[in-house]
Amino acid sequence: MSSYKIFLSYLIFVVLLFGIIVGVKTKEVQKSEYKSVGNEYSLLNFGLGERYQEVFKLLEDPESKDEVLDDSKQKLRVHFTGGEADYLITSNKKFKISDTINVGDDLQKVIDNNLELDMFEYKADENAAQSYVYMIIKKQSIVFEVEEGKITKILLAQEEIPIVELISALNEELATEEFLELTDEELLEKSGMLSFRIDYEKNNRKVLSDEFLQYLDAGLLPETPLPIGYSENNLFNKYGDPVYIFEGKGEVEFFYYYKEFNSFVGLNEEKRLVEIKFPVNIPAAEFEKIHGDLENELDLEQNELELTKENDMITEVILKEK
Repeated sequence: MSSYKIFLSYLIFVVLLFGIIVGVKTKEVQKSEYKSVGNEYSLLNFGLGERYQEVFKLLEDPESKDEVLDDSKQKLRVHFTGGEADYLITSNKKFKISDTINVGDDLQKVIDNNLELDMFEYKADENAAQSYVYMIIKKQSIVFEVEEGKITKILLAQEEIPIVELISALNEELATEEFLELTDEELLEKSGMLSFRIDYEKNNRKVLSDEFLQYLDAGLLPETPLPIGYSENNLFNKYGDPVYIFEGKGEVEFFYYYKEFNSFVGLNEEKRLVEIKFPVNIPAAEFEKIHGDLENELDLEQNELELTKENDMITEVILKEK
């Protein structure tokens, strides 16, 4: 092979190698490709997944400590694992989540304006000055540090990091072995549900509609495509893992609440759906005027309708397996 061909082959190899390196390096940091619920890229010129060296160059006054970079001017801490940024903590009021949530915001207003989000609050004890509100949005984890009802810090992370580690990053005193060993499910049990809301009016309209009987005959409740007998695997595969889980009673082992259906679904030990429950607030007389005495007169063969009543009001409409 001539020296010219050797040189040309080497040149092609270098160009290809350079292209691969650049592609790898910029894959996660190109603004056009980067997606986040936060505005870190437009505010800080980098995002999660960026390399340590690149973040160091971009910060105004970086201070390196173990696996973190601190920038007091930008009120920012960036944590790294394997040389890549995996979460950031900031008290910078210019930083936003979902374009609307800032440090300094009133927590209750944030909850009221974002009822579609599933927010949970962890507090070490009743007398603790601070609490930690956490949620997952579009495969990213967010934790708010809250004091006196106001958001004081925001942590944005990649979803795969356990929430207990993120809370501990905001408060190192909580980073005990016992706390860090908690699973997400165990943490949920110790947390309050902030954005859990039931739209009673929506369920009332469904139950009082002309289509109600047709849904019952099909083994369904209105606008809830979850038939009696549905498997847990099918439920999770199609609609995702439930965020809200409640202990069942009788044949029902667990109730799962799905916001999109505004209803509870009960599964038995065999992981089969055996009960669907609509919370409602309907005068019993109004229900009977429209549908008659369905609870006693309706024959659904394999299923049955049950109405929970309190003070002449129907509070639950339940379709269950016989």
